[in-house]
Amino acid sequence: MKKDTGRRSSAARWITVLFVAAVWFEANSQVTAELESNELLMGNKTALKITVDTPNDSSKVSFPLIEKIKGKKNSYVSLLNDTVEVAFLNENRLTVDNKAIVEYKLNIQAFDSGEYVLPPFELLVDNEPMASNELRLKVIPVMARADDQIDAFTDVADPFEINPYPEIEKEAEEATFIWWLIAVAFLLLTFIGYLLYKYLKTGKVFTKKPVPVYQQALTRLEKLRKMNLPKRGKYKDYYTQLIDILRFYLNKRFGIRSHEKSTTEVLQTIDEKKELEPYRDELRHLLQLSDLVKFAKELSTEEECDANMAEVVEFVNSTRPTAEETENPGNGKRKGGGR
Repeated sequence: MKKDTGRRSSAARWITVLFVAAVWFEANSQVTAELESNELLMGNKTALKITVDTPNDSSKVSFPLIEKIKGKKNSYVSLLNDTVEVAFLNENRLTVDNKAIVEYKLNIQAFDSGEYVLPPFELLVDNEPMASNELRLKVIPVMARADDQIDAFTDVADPFEINPYPEIEKEAEEATFIWWLIAVAFLLLTFIGYLLYKYLKTGKVFTKKPVPVYQQALTRLEKLRKMNLPKRGKYKDYYTQLIDILRFYLNKRFGIRSHEKSTTEVLQTIDEKKELEPYRDELRHLLQLSDLVKFAKELSTEEECDANMAEVVEFVNSTRPTAEETENPGNGKRKGGGR
């Protein structure tokens, strides 16, 4: 009996010691949570400060919530079923009267209006669990119109992206804008200088790309074909325009000023052009037939008119400039030819 009584007394003493130690620890350690503002406009942020008063300056304090935030890529955690988001800002430790005071600064943000109770924040002081007081937060809805400015609100997709150097970023944006402005001004001045140079050299600013002579001739021939003059018995008009197109091409392509010469003179000039040797008989036939129709009023047929048209078209296509002549127009006229 005496042994049992002694054991009970010893256990009671230990329980009393532990209880007194716990009370002393609680009395000397305190965790306080406070909001910068208990009312928050939806989408805005308010500061949250958690202060830990420890019994001595060697006390170790850990905040599991902050460790969780640091381990996440988006740098924040959600509370109350994703209604409230918390982001860590900084931590500060001070020693006052041989006691350590640790301050944690965080940001609170909410995107749903209403009144919320933030549960106590749990910390560890010398591996002993401690809890802060609970907080009440009122989130006020935003009464915004479609044309209201919302620059003051944080983007929902990235709520806690904080730029620690806003002034430097602003200066960099201004410098970039100035460089873009200089580049655009330089390009504009270069373009104006080019136009001025072109005007002083040619007397024109904008010029159309010249249409090749062979293409002009083919276009006129196609237009003449669509007029159907032979079907209406206008053979003279038909051959007048056909030979006029041929003379135009001879002038522009080979330098034969055929409009100022008679048919005989034109044929003499053609005989002197070595590059036209393969086409002499054909050209002679066309020019003489045209004279017979126009002056001797010799009758022709639709089939013959179509055949003569095809001969002129073939002649133009066969003597069109080569790729080398097109790239180097100063090399002279076409040398030689053939079908």
